[in-house]
Amino acid sequence: MTLASDVRVEQVMRQLRDRYCLLRRLREPHYTPSAKDEPNWLRFAHKIIACDVNGADYVQWAYTECVNTTRRPLAYPNQIRCDKLLNSYVASKSERADAVLLKIRLSIDILTHELKRGRDPYHIVDDRFLDLSPLFRYALARKAGLSAQAQQFEEMAELEMLGEPLLRQFLTTYLA
Repeated sequence: MTLASDVRVEQVMRQLRDRYCLLRRLREPHYTPSAKDEPNWLRFAHKIIACDVNGADYVQWAYTECVNTTRRPLAYPNQIRCDKLLNSYVASKSERADAVLLKIRLSIDILTHELKRGRDPYHIVDDRFLDLSPLFRYALARKAGLSAQAQQFEEMAELEMLGEPLLRQFLTTYLA
């Protein structure tokens, strides 16, 4: 485990606290974080950095997880900063990455199979019975130069890539 610089820890701490405040203010508009709580956020920022986790993504996930499991409208800072919850997130993160990689592999297999069969990319993108997400339809349409169809799937593809850097990496590689 490497020691993070003070500047990096401060950035992560602010990222954690600010995302928490944003989520909390959705239910409690006048919420302001306590200054006494800052050392706790700093300690937790060290843990986040040690686990190599995106702080904002973690807080978003943890807040939702706490609200869903406790069935209360608010999640409190101590709940978000729980080591057990962080460990659970790290474990689920690798499971999600495996699922995304599987989705990419299966979709590429479908595209490759259809193209080897001699199907026109226009018809592959347009075929609603193929198990392809909007991202893969968008990628094929862009690669085949079908700008009208690509434009049709662009917004949905962006939404699909929003939380998954592996999907963005796939698109960049596929279109290169």
